[in-house]
Formats: sequence, structure tokens, C-alpha cells
Amino acid sequence: MNRGVVILIGVAIGLTLGPLSAARAQTATKQWRSGFESGFPGEWLNYDNGSFNADGVLNGSNVAGWTIVGKDDVPGVPFGEHVYKGWIVASDSASHRAYPVIHVDIPSPLVNRFWVWLDVDYDKLGVSDWVHFATFGNNPDWTVHTMSVRDRKLEMAHLDWSYVGPKPQPDFPLRQWVRFSVYIHYPPAGDGTVIVWQDGVKVLVGTWSSVDGNNLMRAHWGMYAAATVSQGVQYNDEIQIWSLSAPLIDRENEPPSPYDDVPMVLDGPDADTTTGSDATDVTADWSGPSDQSPDDVQTPSDAQTPADTPSPDQKTVSTAGGCQLAQRSTSAAPWLVGLGLLLWLACV
Repeated sequence: MNRGVVILIGVAIGLTLGPLSAARAQTATKQWRSGFESGFPGEWLNYDNGSFNADGVLNGSNVAGWTIVGKDDVPGVPFGEHVYKGWIVASDSASHRAYPVIHVDIPSPLVNRFWVWLDVDYDKLGVSDWVHFATFGNNPDWTVHTMSVRDRKLEMAHLDWSYVGPKPQPDFPLRQWVRFSVYIHYPPAGDGTVIVWQDGVKVLVGTWSSVDGNNLMRAHWGMYAAATVSQGVQYNDEIQIWSLSAPLIDRENEPPSPYDDVPMVLDGPDADTTTGSDATDVTADWSGPSDQSPDDVQTPSDAQTPADTPSPDQKTVSTAGGCQLAQRSTSAAPWLVGLGLLLWLACV
């Protein structure tokens, strides 16, 4: 075989396998999860602002509250035997805050997955009324970015963001379970990145630049809403957080979860139960909460493209089980073609 051809083949193999081996090093580490099976406080911060109602009955003059209910309280519970329920029965003088919180110190990049079931009367909401789904902060002072529904549409707040899903943007669906996956990266330098997938479809992209900090330190989900909201019910289930050893390569497809071994309940005539080992809960054992998350949702500013968006030829393709994410770059494909041509030339 010609020596030059051999050298070219070696170069092609190196360029092909190099990116593959580097990308495969990325791992996902389970950090925290709650399916509300352990009651309250359980894995949550041991703090109650007066909105928790163990018996499901509002405390005193409260017009909003939250509790943990059995799966028969709402149709189609995706996981386990219990879910979070938050509800509002009247407007108030201040924002409704009916939810538990966590104080943690989870390194980013990370992914948060959770399930939401919302029932509100859109016709009774003003254009500025909002109902919250999730709040995240990379500092201990509740300087945060959020995700919510306002004027029937899913949005983010307190960061620059844009809607990137199917056009025109549909109303957020009511009275059904919706799965969210939120990728968050707070890099040591430069703007942070937030990407949201709804039922596997990429819908929101945001850039976070308010506060320095690399780790997720504060978070909550559930019924947080504008004071003028007078009605609504929200359920949450199976809230998961896992960290990644490196930024996501594939920014288009919903990241796979290392908690996929958690049994999932499937409804319908072909229902089955996916079984596996129980995922480990990590208790948020912190003290002295001060829930100071913002009372209102900011008007979205002009969206910015995340600073660390990778080139289009980088893709995540699969999980390899457990917490190991097997990734490859599709840029290898041209080199494989080239390698085949070189081998053919060597044989003729």
C-alpha cells in the first residue's frame, strides 16, 4: 500500500475518533428529586410560610394554599402515588405564594425536569396576570429568573429570552400533564444559558446575566401567581435535577434523564409500568429561608442568542444507561466517508 495513502488513512481515523472520545466523557449526575412521596418537608427545605395545608383546607383567611394529594385527585398522574397541589380561590393584596422551596448548591450545567398540570379560566385572567411554573437562582439572595404563563402563553422573565417553538405560539394547554426540561448553564465568565423543552419540543431560549455564580442555589415550582389572579389549580410531579460534566452538545433535542429508571405510570388500553431501581433523593438540608423571589413578571426584553451555542454539527444522540451520557459529533460523518474513499483507493 502506498505510504502516502497510509498516512492519510491515519489522519482520517484520528480526526474521526478524537471528537468521539472527547464527547463520550460527558456524564450526568443525579442531584435532587421529589415525587412528593416523602411528605413535607421530606426532601424540601423545612420552612412553611403558612400556605401548606396538610389536610387540604386553607389556613385561616388564606386565599391560596398547597398540599400533597393522592394520585386519584387528578387524572393521569405520571409517577408514583402522590403529587403537589396548589390552588387559589380569590384575589389578594400581594402575590400568591403557595409552594415549597429548596436551598441547594448544585453545579451547572444542569437540567431540571418536572411535570405540570394546570387548570385556570383564561377568560378570567387579565393580559398582565401570570401563573408561575418554575423559579431558579444562582445566588442566595433570590435574584432569580422564572418561567410562567401570561396571556395564555408560556414565557420566561427576569432575563433576555425568545420563543423558538412552533409558530404561531399556541396557548399553553390546560387540564393535561405537560413535561418540561430546562437546561441551565451559569458559566464562570459570560452570560448564562437557559433552554426550555415542552413535551420534547424546544420552545424557549434565554440569556441570564444578572448575578455571578456557577451553581443553582435557590429554586421552587408550583402555585405562585399575580395578586389579581382569583382562581386556578396547579399540580406538579416528579421534579428532577441532574448536573452535567460539560455543556450540552445538542441544543435542539430534549436531554435524556438519568432518572429514567424511576417507574412511570402509563394510562390507556396498552398501559404498562416501566420498572427500575429507585432514584436517590438528596435532601436540601439548609436553614434560615427568606423567600424573596420577585412579586411580578417583567416585560420580556429583546431576545439574545446564548453566547455558548455550539456549532450546528454537534449533536447528542443517546444515553448509555445510568448516569453516563454517550455523545458524538455528527461532524465525524464526512471523515468516515473520506476514510472509505481512501481505503478504496488503496485497494485499486
